[in-house]
This record gives sequence, C-alpha cells and structure tokens, in this order.
Amino acid sequence: MDGSHIGWGNVSIFFDCCQLDPIYFQKQKHFMSRFIKIRQMMDCANRIDIGYNVKHSTEPETVIKEDCVQTSFDFFGDMEEKLIAFGKEDCQLGMIGMFNRRLAAVDRNVETFEPDHKFIIVSDFSSYINGGSEEVDKFAKSCEKAGCKIIFVGLKDFYSEVKRECPLKGEWCDVLSVEEGIANIQFYHIINKATRGTPYALELNDQHKINIVDHVVLVKPKEIMSFKKVLKEIGDEESTTTYKRKFAKIDDEGNEIPKENIINAFKFGVNIIPINHFDEIYHGTNSEAKSFQFIQFAKSKDIHLSFLVGESHMIMPKENDKPSFKRMLALNMAMIESDVVMITRKVYSKASAAKMVVMFPRINETTNMPYFVNFNLPFSQDVRSLVFPNINDWCDGPSTNEEDVMNEVVDRMTLGREDKRFLPKQTNDPNLQMKYETIVDKFTGVGRDVQEIRDIIKPIYLYKEFGEENKRKLNEALKARFPITTPQEEKLMNELNQITFVNQRLADVERIKMEIFGKVDQILAVKEEAHINDVAKNEIKTEGSL
Repeated sequence: MDGSHIGWGNVSIFFDCCQLDPIYFQKQKHFMSRFIKIRQMMDCANRIDIGYNVKHSTEPETVIKEDCVQTSFDFFGDMEEKLIAFGKEDCQLGMIGMFNRRLAAVDRNVETFEPDHKFIIVSDFSSYINGGSEEVDKFAKSCEKAGCKIIFVGLKDFYSEVKRECPLKGEWCDVLSVEEGIANIQFYHIINKATRGTPYALELNDQHKINIVDHVVLVKPKEIMSFKKVLKEIGDEESTTTYKRKFAKIDDEGNEIPKENIINAFKFGVNIIPINHFDEIYHGTNSEAKSFQFIQFAKSKDIHLSFLVGESHMIMPKENDKPSFKRMLALNMAMIESDVVMITRKVYSKASAAKMVVMFPRINETTNMPYFVNFNLPFSQDVRSLVFPNINDWCDGPSTNEEDVMNEVVDRMTLGREDKRFLPKQTNDPNLQMKYETIVDKFTGVGRDVQEIRDIIKPIYLYKEFGEENKRKLNEALKARFPITTPQEEKLMNELNQITFVNQRLADVERIKMEIFGKVDQILAVKEEAHINDVAKNEIKTEGSL
C-alpha cells in the first residue's frame, strides 16, 4: 500500500530483534505504548521484514519455536499478508546475521528505490552491537547516496555498552548513520518527547540571573500525527482553516445573554452565592507574570523518591549565552560538591498556579555542558480568596445515629486493623473485600466463631496461593462444619466442586474466583435461612409451652 496519500511516501519496515512474539512484547512496556504508531506506519508500508537474532537474546537459553513466525502473524492481525518472514529452517537454527543478510539483499537494490523512500528499523540493536555494524553502516551510506532515509525506533532498554549522553530529538529520529540513531533514541525509556525550548531566566537573586531553556520531558507516548497536521505540511490550503470556539450563555427563550448582564456565582445546594469582585478577578488565575525563582538549597538525601513523581524537565543554558553558561557550570559544580539540590518556585504563565520545583545538578562528562533535571513537587499555591457560605443558619449538625454509622464505615474501611482483616497479600479490590465481609457475616449468622471461619476462607482471597488445592480445602471445611441436609444444598455443593482451575488461563482466574464466591454465598444463604427458620420454630415452641 502506497503511503503517499498521508505524506509518508513509500515505506519499508524491518524488525531487527531477538524475539518477535506477544509474550515478549508484553514484557517490553515501552514498545507496547508505541505499537499503535508502528501499526499506522505498517498501513503505509509496501514491505515488512522480520529478522531474528536468537543467539544474542537477553535470555541465552531462548530458542525460537517452529510456530514463532505464525505467532507473529497472529499478533499483527490483518497485516499477515504483508509480512515477509524467514523460513523455519533459519528460525530453528537461530543463526547470526539473518537480519544483516536481509539488509544486504536490499542494499544491493537500494538505488532502484524512489528518492525519499523511508526504511523504518524497529530494533533492539542486538545485531549491531554483536558484530553486525558493517552491514548496517554500509546500508546507511547506500541510503544516503540514493536519497533514502532511515528511521530508527527503539524497541526496549538499550545496552550499557552504547549508552552516552545526547541532545533530545524526540521519539522518531531521521538519521543517516547507526551511531546517530543510537545516540538519539537510547534514552527513550526515560525521555520520549521534548517540546521546543522555552526561554526563561532562573532568578538566583536581584543581581544574578541565568538565561535558560526549559525542555518539558513527558514519560508518556507522543501523540500520533493527525491527518490535519500532515495535510498542512504538504500544503493543503483547507487544512490551514482555523475555527474559533465561542462560548455564550443562553436564556430560557434561546436568546444570548449579554456578557455584562452575567453574574458569576457559586452554587451550594439550592443556594446561589455571587462571587465578589476580588474573587472574580483572581478566579482561575494567579494574575502573576511568568517567573522562575530560587528559594533555597536542600540536601539531596532530604528529597524522597515519592516527591519525584510527575513530569520532568531539563534546564540548560541559553544557546550562545556565555555568561549564563559560566554561571550555571560554576553553580552545578558547587552543588554537586556539596551534594545539594535547588528548590525553586515556578510560574509558567498567568493562567497557571505556582509550582514548587526541585532541581538536580548534572554536568555532561563529554561536552562539559551543565544542566538541571527538574521534578515538580506535589505542591500548588492557591491565591484565591473564596468566601464559603455559613451553613449553621439553615442546617443542623448530624444526629447521634448518623455519627455512629459514619464511625462504623470508617472503622470497617480502615486498613491495618489489629485483626488484619484486609491482608497485604489480598487483592486490593473493594468488591472482593465486600464479598469477604458478607461471607464472614453469614457464617457468624449461623452461630460460628468469626475468626475461625476467616481462617477457612482466607486462602481463597490470597492471590498467589489461590488455586485448586485451596478450593478443595474450602469444600472440606464447608462439609465438615455444615453437613448436607437438603437436595438444594447437595446441588450447590456439586456445582461448587465442578468449578476447576485445570488448564485455565491466568486471565480467567478472577472470573473463576468470583464463581466460587457466588456458590459459597448461595450455600451460606441456604444455611442462614435454615438457621433463621429453626430459631423461629424454637421461639414458637417456647411461646406455646408458656
């Protein structure tokens, strides 16, 4: 399929990886987030090759099975007709250089490809690192001579032998050499998107400022290129049309209300409280200019890992600004020597709240370039002055009964109680916890000791221990404590015994677990009903004797 209709032109895709099957991909979380983008490119490709380099797999004993190629077909679904895989003989032998031989075959005919033809290599660089650099470098030079391009897509974490610092160029790297390709995508698992540099001034005090460029780095997949953006790039005039969104208040008759007649207000129940002038000015904004100010230094050991959750930034001196470069280099050297980090206050724009940022100093050993790695701390400064209504005039406080109910709810839902009802090993699912409580309560309803019954049913809630053996123990315990006395109970117990874990997939474990819970619940309901009936009969007998 020719991809020129969406701007890609002709594309050839090569998979250069140790394995290519769903189980392997599921382990490589970085790749799964990119799978949709690769599928989009595959829709534009007119050739797809798969190369296996089994001998250099991360697991030395790994052997490609005969059905591995078919598994790859299943994984890519409707792309099966496009896949061109190597024969089973090669796969069984696990020979080195299969990808390189395929690449060499294409290299001999690369001049026949149209200019700007794109070769996308989805790679873990196993073949390159383990002696295949000559063929790949030769292919890259042939592509450069023919006007074709190579796009490298990193498949997983890269080997330590080739790690080195590099400038950020985003996810897809149009490169003409393997070295540049490795340099630009080796840190993809940490950094996979960089915005354009945003100029700032890091204000240390009134006299000292460092002009910097802030690169926002997101640890999430880059957005898929939209058709509108692609069309705009190739000059479609219609794609440049912009639409201005208009928001208006409409009255009951469908007429637009003039802006000057609109009064903003909070709604609290049925009460409407107008927003005062001060709140209206500052509502949704701190009305503060963009700034980046130093607060203080802190020891690195005092900044816990839990604080470093969220998007990160890289701060570098502004290009060609020698004074800023010298100041940052001196500052970073002093901070690294003292083992401290910098705490700063950042305001991105007038429409955003102030953030507190921790800055970690770094210096590139090769280029001597100073930079900071930044993380936003979980802090937000709200400068609005909101006036809340007084509810004491129209609403009484909660009753004693309501307070008791809420206290019971808090006690029941609090983890880490002395009786350890909600164990750490239990699956953290509120629905299962409620089912656990229900079973315990129903056992209690038929006059059994709560803790003793918990010990019986607890194993079926332990994820790692849950299986056929625990189900058998549960059945034996039920039979020992509650002998079967009616046909209905016998039927339910037989249905419970028919639920099995043999040859079940992991994905079905939760479903089977819930089936067992349901059957146990039904058995206990029958027992509880019988117990209630027995109690009622005894009361009638007692009343009759009186």
